[in-house]
Amino acid sequence: MLRSDSKAASHVLKLPDAFTTEGVAQAKTDEVSLSAARIPMPAWAQMLIVLSILNYNSNRGSGERSPYKVVPLANGLLPTDARRHNDERFPPIRTEHDLSHMDEDLLDEYLLFYGIYPGPEFSSGYKRDLLARAIGAPDSVSFSHAQ
Repeated sequence: MLRSDSKAASHVLKLPDAFTTEGVAQAKTDEVSLSAARIPMPAWAQMLIVLSILNYNSNRGSGERSPYKVVPLANGLLPTDARRHNDERFPPIRTEHDLSHMDEDLLDEYLLFYGIYPGPEFSSGYKRDLLARAIGAPDSVSFSHAQ
């Protein structure tokens, strides 16, 4: 019923097929096909994606009610697709809790992924703040007070 009604509404209102159930399904199929083909994305498009995710994350508070999205690296890949030095995958950073319970090695590896080189003089709290800013977490997510 919904399928025929949305198709009829799309036709009557002269909306593109993307507004029909079939159009949405086709768009999802096309998206999977494009991502599977690994078609290189222009740098400006990658930056637009990163900026939109950073903006999204900046409005999530601690991430508990609405988790953060994973921010792609400069090369467009996701850190969660990479392997750590111990051959485990990088865990996603979805909440303030994830940031606060990250061990020092993982914290340093994540910072390096995002192009931040932590000095030995950096406190754990300061490094967590740097990573929080790198993923777009709001300023209310702060660890500098904790060592």
